[in-house]
Amino acid sequence: MTRFSRQSERVLRRAGWYPGRQVPELVSKWKSHPYIADLEMFETAERFLLEFGGIAVTQSGPGVNLARSPFKIDPTLAYHQSELFKELGRMVDTRLYPLGEAEDGWYYLAIGENGRVYYVMQDIVLAGYTEDEALENLLIGRRVTPGRGP
Repeated sequence: MTRFSRQSERVLRRAGWYPGRQVPELVSKWKSHPYIADLEMFETAERFLLEFGGIAVTQSGPGVNLARSPFKIDPTLAYHQSELFKELGRMVDTRLYPLGEAEDGWYYLAIGENGRVYYVMQDIVLAGYTEDEALENLLIGRRVTPGRGP
């Protein structure tokens, strides 16, 4: 069984991802970055960023039930938004850590300590129940079905 659909894996590979990819130098830099240093990079966030940190997906067009749009995995894109992540994390009962941005900067992406990935702005919307599901959803333009999942 593969982690991603063939279409999604092709897009991820074009963006610089490959199985086993690790970017510890980026993660180390982000952990001490002054714009987000007051948010703790917990294990779930670190694991995701080690593998996917620094990729930028450029795509557009129709998706399954949502337009496919570009996204970037770089937590510093959410600079000076620590309070927003703390506040919205309380709403979903988990700590959040920024992953980057989606939809040309209209939304931030965040990961919860619970492994779920969210769109964040003035509100919080689930992007996927797991990191892989969220990436697949972002890549194929699919909205999460409410009430499904663990």
